[in-house]
Amino acid sequence: MFIALNQEGDGYPYTTLFNGLTETPSNMTIGATWQPENAQTVGQVMGEELAKVGVNMLFGPVLDVLEKPTAVNSNNLGVRTFGGDPYWVGLMGQAYTEGVHLGSNGRVAVIASHFPGFGASDPPFAPRKKFPTLYKKGWQNWKKVIWYLLSP
Repeated sequence: MFIALNQEGDGYPYTTLFNGLTETPSNMTIGATWQPENAQTVGQVMGEELAKVGVNMLFGPVLDVLEKPTAVNSNNLGVRTFGGDPYWVGLMGQAYTEGVHLGSNGRVAVIASHFPGFGASDPPFAPRKKFPTLYKKGWQNWKKVIWYLLSP
């Protein structure tokens, strides 16, 4: 049986548990340190604590690339993404995922999100409207993120 939760950060509705878990910095904050070991440490804490409460599947982290942050856009990934560079998003995402697996002793599966290009969609993505047309660059960024996640 899978017991999963959404724990992307940036508050409701992107974070499911507020009580009983260590408050961790946002992915954007982690990304701004330029230190993958920080992402791994936060992931390790998250993995350990989720495993202790019986969660075995984590929806997150966000591995999309935020190219155009805006304060008024309802689809803004906010601080849920590691940043705007595909290389660093991939590197930080890989370290975070490794940390979750280490902290949980391999008992928490990580389901990274989002659809490629969500952070650079045109027109702005709105959940109850038609799927946006994605910039070609968004697809290229997603390919880079996947490549960095899968590289040794």
